[in-house]
Amino acid sequence: MQGVTVAKINPMFEDDRGKIFDLFEEPVHHVGLITFTEGAVRAKHYHKQSTQYSYVLDGVIELIVCPKDRLDDRETIELSQGMVASIEPGIVHVYRAKTNASIWTSRRFHGQITDMRMMSCESRWTYEGVFFCARSRSESRMGKSAHKHEPRTPTSRGCSFVLS
Repeated sequence: MQGVTVAKINPMFEDDRGKIFDLFEEPVHHVGLITFTEGAVRAKHYHKQSTQYSYVLDGVIELIVCPKDRLDDRETIELSQGMVASIEPGIVHVYRAKTNASIWTSRRFHGQITDMRMMSCESRWTYEGVFFCARSRSESRMGKSAHKHEPRTPTSRGCSFVLS
């Protein structure tokens, strides 16, 4: 899919002491570690002004992506240990853990650094019976939301609920 690239990272150097991997060679403005329990769903948003990089440390994860203006044009990509996904601005992304897993994430920002934490999915869509809708991370942190949804799935947080 345009806006998403996936690659297997190979060691730049290897000897009897171990391996050295060069993950990124460009500036980043955020680094995080995300862990998943099997079946967990995370993300369900897009970034307005940043590219997100997700490197799988262990486990297997499905990455579901689509352009923010074409929510029915979804693609599912399976990521496993040692793979990295680059997700450009405007690409909605959802992670679903097929096993217990962890990923290292970073973001490269393309605008004002003060807006870096803003992310939202302005349109509504469903994925395997789960409904996703608009809500920014800053609204979540402040406990604000224009709407409430019940019940939430046991493995998914954020602004989502299961359709009956």
